[in-house]
Amino acid sequence: MANPARSGELIGQKLGKYELLALIAVGGTAEIYLARISGASGFEKYLVVKCLLDHLADDQEFVRMFLDEARVGAQLDHSNIVQTLELGEQDGRYYLVIEYLAGMSVAQMARKTQERRVNGGLIDTNLVLGMASQTCNGLHYAHRKTVQGKPLNLIHRDISPQNLVVSYEGILKIVDFGIAKSDIREAQTRTGTIKGKFAYMSPEQCQAEDIDRRTDVFALGVIIHELLTGRRLFKRSTSYETYQAIVSGKYQPPSKFNHRLD
Repeated sequence: MANPARSGELIGQKLGKYELLALIAVGGTAEIYLARISGASGFEKYLVVKCLLDHLADDQEFVRMFLDEARVGAQLDHSNIVQTLELGEQDGRYYLVIEYLAGMSVAQMARKTQERRVNGGLIDTNLVLGMASQTCNGLHYAHRKTVQGKPLNLIHRDISPQNLVVSYEGILKIVDFGIAKSDIREAQTRTGTIKGKFAYMSPEQCQAEDIDRRTDVFALGVIIHELLTGRRLFKRSTSYETYQAIVSGKYQPPSKFNHRLD
């Protein structure tokens, strides 16, 4: 993890032509900043800059993963997928420029709805299905994407409420292809390595077996179930119990917990 004392140290500095204004988030491999680019006659545009953490800059495996994320993102151009705009490097520091999404994640939406007790603490069913439909559109595009006639064989591997962002205009976008599996990646996941958020994994993914695009569809199904019921589907108090819940394949239909559903 990043050293908390150093988090946000780039605020006020420039990476290339991008002025870093505020720290949005810190992850295990990168910091994410709100940035601005300025031009003539008062032109300015806000973007997101993702920077590989300093202590990982000399780790070739993490550098390859970061470059792979840029390589995959550059191939995707769809209204329901966040746009990757540029890959840059300054003084040995790699950074990725991504479109800025004014909105909130599906996780934030669900939490705020529960806090306000709107609609019984649940997002309206039509809105849930609308967000699911947009996610399906983005995933279908990504799963079928080809480059020069060759399929990318892309699997996101981390579809979760945190990685689905809804703009204030109502457009949902899939974000964070940092651990996506694709034929154009140079860094390969070690056999037996599990990547993703445990509670949204397919049985095959959490058992480190071979996976395909259906693992993303499974994760989306878990999200829809949770949004419709306001309950975690597989999440338990320990990772082992969560694992057991997933591989057992036993669960109740959403209508058992939300009687307004068919």
